[in-house]
Amino acid sequence: VHHLPVCTHDGRMVGIITERDLRSSLASALLPDDLEQLQREKLSELIEVVMTSDVCTATPDEPIGPAIRRLLDVRVGALPVVDDEGSLVGILSRSDVLAEAAGLFDSILTEVIGAELSRLQRSKSRQRREKAVS
Repeated sequence: VHHLPVCTHDGRMVGIITERDLRSSLASALLPDDLEQLQREKLSELIEVVMTSDVCTATPDEPIGPAIRRLLDVRVGALPVVDDEGSLVGILSRSDVLAEAAGLFDSILTEVIGAELSRLQRSKSRQRREKAVS
């Protein structure tokens, strides 16, 4: 899990904890001699101290294009999807976008190859007919 939304008991999203948040929280003093003490201190920190509370989000009815552009523009790995009340309904990640893009690429490639094969078959058939007439 790379992105963990933080929600209130009624489902309203109030922040997100990312790998970046955890790394920066733990990176304050990673010395081998102090590691055990550091772990005790950092594990006792409240979630609200570690989480990012100013979260860029998407809405369920938003077109995918602007959401993807925002994902890239703000340089985050995921956009929580929230409804009008601020309740979390999902999460759109870069992995989701790449998987969908790969599927679209495969579909387009299949369509282009199919069209080219059809064109070649028509061309060969025409050449055979022309050869048979001559």
